[in-house]
Amino acid sequence: LNQRSIKYSWHEADLSVLNLWRLGIVSHKRGFKFTNKSQSEKAIMSTILGTISVASICIALFLTFRQKGIAEFRYGTAVFLTLLMSFVGIGLGIASRMEKDRFYFFSYLGISFNAIALMAISFLLYAGAYVD
Repeated sequence: LNQRSIKYSWHEADLSVLNLWRLGIVSHKRGFKFTNKSQSEKAIMSTILGTISVASICIALFLTFRQKGIAEFRYGTAVFLTLLMSFVGIGLGIASRMEKDRFYFFSYLGISFNAIALMAISFLLYAGAYVD
């Protein structure tokens, strides 16, 4: 084999792979996508507050059902503090969503958890006032 035939075979191989890539048979390997975005601390705090709120409501409901519907004062206090935490969490979630060049997953997650907690508290207040 001489130098010219080796060069031609490499050149031919490159063209065949290039043609296969153009036809879509060979796909391009995806690399890393570098970005300057980061998670917002407000969004993470909103998600943490939402998780604590939902967990507090679930625990208060469980303990109330376990005592056959007799709620103690401390369960009501815990749910009231959960109400305050939910409002703060929604505020933090909205504030973090307004930041630019950030990821918004935890913003949406925090807003959702805190909204669920507020709806649960609203349902508990409605059920306690109107349901016998």
